[in-house]
Amino acid sequence: MKVDAQKLLELFLQLIRIDSVSLHEQAMVDFLTQKFNGWQIEVSEDEAATRIGGNAGNLMVRLQGNSANSAPLVLLAHTDTVHSTAKVKPIIDNGIIHSDGTTILGADNR
Repeated sequence: MKVDAQKLLELFLQLIRIDSVSLHEQAMVDFLTQKFNGWQIEVSEDEAATRIGGNAGNLMVRLQGNSANSAPLVLLAHTDTVHSTAKVKPIIDNGIIHSDGTTILGADNR
């Protein structure tokens, strides 16, 4: 599978501009749900928001394997950041993406 570097960069830049501070992640969850639905990938959201006082639950995304005998593979990630990314100003310098220093790009695996 060939990766389109420009499309990947555009997606990354879209994602980092979505503000999703802990407990306020619905915008990110909505964006991801729309993307997965557009790719015809099964996605569902649980009720975690009501349990933790947030505005979004966890997303479960299911991709069918190509063999009934394949072992399941589980990947985990989170959609929140500790600090706001609302005014993120990404700089691309020699193929390296970083913040202008006034905001974060994300944290952990966001």
